[in-house]
Amino acid sequence: MRSGGLLTSVHAFAVDPERGLYILFLLALSIGGSLALYAWRAPMMEAGGVFKPISREAGLLVNNLILGTATGTVLFGTLYPLFLEAVTGGEKISVGAPFFNATFVPMMLPLVLLMGGVAHSSAGSARIWPVFFNESDLSRWHQSS
Repeated sequence: MRSGGLLTSVHAFAVDPERGLYILFLLALSIGGSLALYAWRAPMMEAGGVFKPISREAGLLVNNLILGTATGTVLFGTLYPLFLEAVTGGEKISVGAPFFNATFVPMMLPLVLLMGGVAHSSAGSARIWPVFFNESDLSRWHQSS
């Protein structure tokens, strides 16, 4: 942490408006593109059935739960000093590397261990190409090449 405080160091990119606009553009592009892709393909999606407990889909679900929990931990560790300062009327504490090492590392170990297994598990019905292309587009592309 810098002497200017937590918010100054975390938001140091805001000193240069060009960097802020660049980050905002990247966020808008990625989020807008994702939502546009979903809106375009949503009517063609079918309701999926129940997946097996040991499958790629289950692994992705566990992955999302672990990453969501890790994100919440980082958010808590970042906002807790600010919340405590507001509640106690100015008492400052620092949440540093010991907190994050004690909480984040144990959460990431199962993720690292499961990563290889999920990548090599059977995909079941989950295929990525139909999200971007129709089956007829893929067959025409294979015929022309």
